Amino acid sequence: MGAFFLVTCDDPAERTRLAGLVHGSLSQQGFVSPVHIEHRNTAGAVYGTLDGQPATVAGETDTARSFCSGTLIYRGATGASALQSLHDDLTDGEPDWPRLHGSFCAVINKHDRLTLFTDRVGTYRVYLSQDGSVISSSFLAVLAATPQATPAAQQIYEFVFQGAFYGDATVVDEISMLDGDSLVRIEDGVRVIPVRHAVADDDDPIDRVQSKQNCLAALRDVFAAIKSCYGNAVDTALSGGYDSRLVFALLREQGIDPRLHVYGSASDPDVSAAKTIAAGEGLALNVIDKSTFASPSAEDFAAVVRQNHLTFDGLPADGIFESGADRETRFDRSAGGALMLNGGGGEIFRNFFYLPDRPFTTRQLVHAFYNRYDPGTATEAFREDTYLERLADKIRTVLGAPAEPLSRRHIELVYPLFRCRYWMGRNNSVNNRIGAAMTPLVTVDTVRAAAPIAIAHKNDGAFEAELIADIDTRLAEYPTDTGNALNQAPPLGHRIASWTVRMRPPFLRKYSFRIQHRRMQKDRSGVLSDRFVGRVLDLSFPHMSAFFHTDKIMSREQYNRLCTLEYLFAQFRTGGG
Repeated sequence: MGAFFLVTCDDPAERTRLAGLVHGSLSQQGFVSPVHIEHRNTAGAVYGTLDGQPATVAGETDTARSFCSGTLIYRGATGASALQSLHDDLTDGEPDWPRLHGSFCAVINKHDRLTLFTDRVGTYRVYLSQDGSVISSSFLAVLAATPQATPAAQQIYEFVFQGAFYGDATVVDEISMLDGDSLVRIEDGVRVIPVRHAVADDDDPIDRVQSKQNCLAALRDVFAAIKSCYGNAVDTALSGGYDSRLVFALLREQGIDPRLHVYGSASDPDVSAAKTIAAGEGLALNVIDKSTFASPSAEDFAAVVRQNHLTFDGLPADGIFESGADRETRFDRSAGGALMLNGGGGEIFRNFFYLPDRPFTTRQLVHAFYNRYDPGTATEAFREDTYLERLADKIRTVLGAPAEPLSRRHIELVYPLFRCRYWMGRNNSVNNRIGAAMTPLVTVDTVRAAAPIAIAHKNDGAFEAELIADIDTRLAEYPTDTGNALNQAPPLGHRIASWTVRMRPPFLRKYSFRIQHRRMQKDRSGVLSDRFVGRVLDLSFPHMSAFFHTDKIMSREQYNRLCTLEYLFAQFRTGGG
């Protein structure tokens, strides 16, 4: 939980200077009461969460401390006791990976060196300066110590179009990311070491019964650990979909009585489904309609955006140009030290990409899913073929450079190892700045168990529905947001629509978003109106106009992210961090 940084430099004066810049940024972001770390030519600090929980450390002195940032569960424990056990157990090689759960970065001070690693799926963000001298869980903190920030066109387009940037690159050329396939060793210098977490050995499917047994065993292992660490101090969503109900079923099976919430207005299908379950089971349910939150005045909006920028570390998937409701609800979820659970990643049990059961090239996969862009919104800096090929290269790298076309097993692994790592991982990291947070459905063990599921069983949510029914028959009897109970097939119209998407060739799906986008009406209402945005930004977009024709972006989500990037680079240029 919280945040951390490490600065490695032989020159004591320069080390002190860089550490001061990084600490200054983290202090601006709201992190207080640092616990200091020293090791040879490395200095750093770890901070507690924004909601006031203390830093997680083991060891009594600056030069002997190990620490953890994020949510780490080890051997059924969390906090300082788990960290101490992890420290004691670390051998000269790697940690005991199968006993680790959560979304975290651990730094173990042992064997006269620091060993830094994240969770195996890589859902906790760690950023590195170009020379590796500055490492932090905060992008803004590394940026504060970076003398030059060169806008990285590929990642800028990925962020605006897709909501995340992928691979080890960021929107700034001088800053990169560490992921779950690497660990860092710091002795006299900084060394990044590849670590490969095998999740699939072959392409042979396993029968449905064995697949369910394997998936349930992996899931129950995670939720038993949550029970032992947090008891009832858990907050989770309940909606009309599959994933939140799977999480709730697993919690109930462990005897955990969590706080429940649902987002949306009274007329939303998610809210209706959640209310039906809550009424039938006698559960308390917090219905949160973010649209009813008080909007700031135009005069106050700059302060709201500034606070969003700092709380969300500059680049949240939804952007920072909103009323402050997102920030407020996240703090509410962590109240009382509760573990914030998110059902994201449950799509490992479904056909997430809606592709038929056959091999596809990486480029076809990119056409089928990473297609949420309209070339007409970009300037001549955008080269569509280059953009798509770089995305494909990043996917191939994460998969370990398999042969083309990709097997159907490899395509299924793109979701957890690429989409979840870089898109969902960003949200995990934001939540862990505020309090304890996990996405418990996605671990190396659950991914390994889900990979052999036959695609036919994943279609229309059939396999995940069976998982829920096996765990909690009563929950499976309640309707979903499509109207059917989980122990019933989805409506015929829904199944036909899903089949139609699966059968649509990737080269046609490539054009889906741009066709929709060109039919949209530009919506610059509310906090995205010029009246509000103009209080915060130069509406000529001096930084992002090199990449976008801003007046041609119709999508509110993409415009929000565009404004977010403009704000980021404007703050860097003015020294605002």
